[in-house]
Amino acid sequence: MSEAEWLNALAHRTVELSGLVLAIEERFDVGMIDLRILPDDTESLAAAQRVLGIALPGEARTSTAGDGFTCLWFSVDQWLVTCDRTRTQEFTKSLSKALEGHFASVTDVSDMRAVIRLTGDAGRQVLMKCMSIDILSKEIRPGYVRRVNFGEIAGALRMVSNEPDCFELYVFRSYASYALDWLEEAARESAAIGKPFGPSPAPPV
Repeated sequence: MSEAEWLNALAHRTVELSGLVLAIEERFDVGMIDLRILPDDTESLAAAQRVLGIALPGEARTSTAGDGFTCLWFSVDQWLVTCDRTRTQEFTKSLSKALEGHFASVTDVSDMRAVIRLTGDAGRQVLMKCMSIDILSKEIRPGYVRRVNFGEIAGALRMVSNEPDCFELYVFRSYASYALDWLEEAARESAAIGKPFGPSPAPPV
């Protein structure tokens, strides 16, 4: 009997980085667990924390990170827990066991989304062409998470780090190739916009 083989969403694509103002790559090593717990269920929240070793973020548009885990706030009762893909089944079982008998939901959704990482100081300038949020806001710093409308499709954005800026874009798997096309076009050197705001020299007369 043949065994199912997992294939990453962009396995058929190669990103040509020459001519781009930043690096673009798919992260195919990410396991994802959809975790749903009522925000006032302190017992369930504590049980999840014991498994993960970190508290679930309670503040909107934030994330917490620990040893091998990152927890992204998606709504008041929903978090996306990311980990090494090879350990997703193990952690899903551990969370399910810890929350057994509680009004909670634990689902392995690793095949639901693709994760595209952007690395480079031009990250914000590229992303502002793709979504209608104030990506230049000081609020957007490492750990920031937000659901976004990316090029007319649903997505989620997380800022991983700065110096240089590093963002991860989560999109549904069926839209991964579309999102990559959009990013490649927006990141071309010929489309660079430089500093979008602030003082600029007067145009030549």
